[in-house]
Amino acid sequence: MEQLKTRHDGNERHKDINNTTRIRWASDNANLMTPSFIIKTERVNDILEGDDDNSCTYRTWITFAGMSANSVKKKYGEAWQARVVDFCEDLKSRSIALQKKEQKGAGGVAA
Repeated sequence: MEQLKTRHDGNERHKDINNTTRIRWASDNANLMTPSFIIKTERVNDILEGDDDNSCTYRTWITFAGMSANSVKKKYGEAWQARVVDFCEDLKSRSIALQKKEQKGAGGVAA
C-alpha cells in the first residue's frame, strides 16, 4: 500500500503543491455473478493535502453503470447517499481521534 502524498514525504515533486491521493476501486461482480453490462460500480476517494500539516479535504463518490443502474438508483439512491454521509462522518471522527492520540503520544497537548 502506498503512503499518502504530502509535502514532507521525501519526494521532491510533492514539496510545493497541495497533493492529492486517490483511492479507487471498481466492482467486478464476481460475487454477484452478474455481468458488468447489467450493473457495475466504481468508488473514488480523494484526500487533498491541506494548507497546513493538520488539515485535508476528503471527497468521495460512487458511480453506477449498466442496464440496471437507473433501477438501483431509484430503489437505493437515497440510502446510498445516507451511508456515504455516515462513512464520511465516521472517517472524520476516527481521523481526529487518531490525530489527538498521536499528538498526545508525541508529548504534545491534545486539542
